[in-house]
Amino acid sequence: MIRILGSILVMALAFGTIAVAPAAAQGDALEQQKDSWQNEYRSMLRKAAHLEHTAEVSRENYARAQRRNYPRGGARQQFLIEADKAEKQLADLKEEIDGFLTDARRNAIPPHWRYSVEDEDITFAPAATASDDDAGDDREGRNPLYLKDDDA
Repeated sequence: MIRILGSILVMALAFGTIAVAPAAAQGDALEQQKDSWQNEYRSMLRKAAHLEHTAEVSRENYARAQRRNYPRGGARQQFLIEADKAEKQLADLKEEIDGFLTDARRNAIPPHWRYSVEDEDITFAPAATASDDDAGDDREGRNPLYLKDDDA
């Protein structure tokens, strides 16, 4: 009787340790799947935000080009071309994101993986601005014939 109970205990322990090892490996695989899925989704969202920003800036630059001292002709039209291109790429990317999320639902990806990525802030590097050294010279872009020379 003791031998039977001992062998049952040994088998239980053996199966318990065998069952623990795959559980740990399964946890690591799940963590890797989570990281890869979130990284892919994060890159899609960042690319979409970048395209939205590009389209917005190009439209704004086009509106500024309607005013004086801003690009004319082909340079002004280039802003519209860039905005249209970014908007088309954004529409394609949104379809790709929708397909990606549909696949995630089919593969039983937990929704909190998606929500944690969507809650992250997406920031852009600030646009380059003119240096402070040039701030005092307001004669740039003006016709030199009508400027009084301060040095003389």
